[in-house]
Parts: sequence; C-alpha cells; structure tokens
Amino acid sequence: MVIFTGPIDEYFNYDMGNLKYRGQQRENLYIRDIEYAFPAAQINNPSKVFGTHIRVLEWKHMMPKEYAENIQGTVITKEFPFTPTNPDNYEYPFPDEINNHLYLKYEKRAKQIDKLLVCGRLGEYKYYDMDQAIAKAMTLAKKNFS
Repeated sequence: MVIFTGPIDEYFNYDMGNLKYRGQQRENLYIRDIEYAFPAAQINNPSKVFGTHIRVLEWKHMMPKEYAENIQGTVITKEFPFTPTNPDNYEYPFPDEINNHLYLKYEKRAKQIDKLLVCGRLGEYKYYDMDQAIAKAMTLAKKNFS
C-alpha cells in the first residue's frame, strides 16, 4: 500500500490543473526585558485588529515552569498568511467552489488506483486541526493495517 499525504494534485503532476493552497510565513522575535509577552501560549488574531499576523505563539508558556523561570526574556513567533507557489510551503487547502470541484476530480482518480491511500490536509484537500488529523490517521491505520 502507498500512503500519500502530500498535495493530491502534485501526485498526478498537476495534469488537471493546480489546486490553490494557503501557507504561513513566520517571524521569530526575542524580547529581552520581559517575563511574558502574552497571557497564553497562543493568541489568535482572526480579525487582524492587532496587526496583519493571524496568530502569535509564545514558546515559554509551553515549557515546564522550572525551566521557564530561569530564562531571561521570551521568544514569540508571529504567523502571517500567504499564498505559496512551492508545494513545500503548502499548509492548508483553499477550499472555494472551483478548487473543491477540481479536488473531486483528483479524488475520483485516486480512488481508482488499487492500494493507494491519499490522506491528510493536503491529500484530502480538507482543513483538519491537529487533533482531528491524528484521530483520522489512527482510524485509517486501524482500518487498513489491523
């Protein structure tokens, strides 16, 4: 069995056209004279009220307290949306009507190939949160390898 988790259109060498994807560019910042910059590990900014970034991560919140207490300053990562052209930068599908229609054509072809399992965000051209992606992978593994 072949398990393919990359862009489904790439699997078929884009022979029916390119699907559109979104990605994120990241900017890391070290802030020296502050214990914490934010009250939580992740702050979402969907309306972009606080700038053009869509999310900011503060890594210190994810560390055990005994380590975080001994670190001077903090590191944050701002994430900015962009439209990548390199498949290595694809992170999310861009599921509008045109792209969904094209995806269904690729999906139909993939289903005709014996022992090919196309899955994941890029393979299924579907947004999954990480917990959903892991649950889906576990379900597929149980179904195909038990």
